[in-house]
Amino acid sequence: MSSYPVIEHGEPARGRTGRWLLENRFRIALLIGTAEIVAIIFTDFTKWGALLLAGVIFALYVYAGRKAGSWTMRQFFWIAAASQILPVVFAILAFFIALLAVVAIVALLGIVLFMLLFDRR
Repeated sequence: MSSYPVIEHGEPARGRTGRWLLENRFRIALLIGTAEIVAIIFTDFTKWGALLLAGVIFALYVYAGRKAGSWTMRQFFWIAAASQILPVVFAILAFFIALLAVVAIVALLGIVLFMLLFDRR
């Protein structure tokens, strides 16, 4: 007995490209997100620019992507939105790591200052 794909009521027809995108969308999103992180690290593209870009792409997905009539376009919008997760997480982690480094340096400077001021020689 063979199985045939069933199209639910109200669901757009899935073409060959749409099915391929659906099957590979996690890999594609991971590849795009990784490429964007590499671009952030090795170019002048800032973390704030990445956050702005992610916000714009996610807004496009919410307002246009989920309502797109074409299944393929829905997959393109989903991939674009999902690929922005990695750069956003990277930007947030980089901010907190930099903040932690500054706090550690200030704490060490405070300890050194305390040692210098209260030296009993």
